[in-house]
Amino acid sequence: MHKFFNHKYYSDTPVIERTSTTARPETDRPSLLLRAVYTPVLHLLLAPFLFKKSWATRLLGWICDRRISRLYIGRAVTRFNVNPNEADSPLNQYRTFNEFFSRRLTPGARPYDTTPGVLVSPVDCRLSAYQQVDPREGFQIKGKRVNIGELSGSEELAAEYANGVIVLARLAFSDYHRFHFPFAGEKTDSWSLSGGYESVHPCAYHQTRPILHNVRKVTILNSSTFGKTAYIEVGAFAVSSIVQTHTGPTFDKMDEKGYFKIGASAILLLLRSDQLHIDQDLIKNTEAGYETRIRAGERLGFSIHS
Repeated sequence: MHKFFNHKYYSDTPVIERTSTTARPETDRPSLLLRAVYTPVLHLLLAPFLFKKSWATRLLGWICDRRISRLYIGRAVTRFNVNPNEADSPLNQYRTFNEFFSRRLTPGARPYDTTPGVLVSPVDCRLSAYQQVDPREGFQIKGKRVNIGELSGSEELAAEYANGVIVLARLAFSDYHRFHFPFAGEKTDSWSLSGGYESVHPCAYHQTRPILHNVRKVTILNSSTFGKTAYIEVGAFAVSSIVQTHTGPTFDKMDEKGYFKIGASAILLLLRSDQLHIDQDLIKNTEAGYETRIRAGERLGFSIHS
């Protein structure tokens, strides 16, 4: 069994801490059941029922909104090494697992650089970064090519990011699941894209391209420091809902934009190359095949105008 699950279909992308030079295996690993589903035969048979329709995701979300689901909170804290001291409430005050999963943090738990010209991470995540991305060729994740026009639902928008920067922030089950604005600015447009509910874990990319095939929410942000940025939230298996909490057109850096309910998911930022210098350690780690462990508010780069 151990050798079977070391097969390529189950391989994890190594994760490296920003302050370290040594990558480690992913600690927040998917279940054996999820890994099994992403073998070629089982995925072909089960994907139309599990991932193309929303029933399984909605059912899990419904269960996690029931009071009995709170019994799993303590086990999840232990299994995924969640720091309970960061939560905005004691664990016994969360009425359901979804309340715990989408918890806010205590003030100051995610400090950030307030300098206007610094781009910060919108989420806790395992991060990949790509630069000089061709709008037609796109970029690759685990050998699967991702086209920006298909990702955003707009070929016209994709052309604006020719040779630009793509930031892919993958949230694991153990992460803080509220997402924030990476700079100050205003929202100018938004649209939703229909799709399925595949897992966004790296093991899924051997059979599919979830960030292209899953439900997505695209928001266009404008700022004086970073210009026009596309902010894309990706749904995933067991993500029962993507909730938008921010109202109004303008926002400050690290204002809350929304949160994911139960499940892991991903956020992408599309940025123009003439507006941003991305930190090169993030690029080098991605090129080496690593995801970089990042916390919300951590610096990702800086504006060329700063």
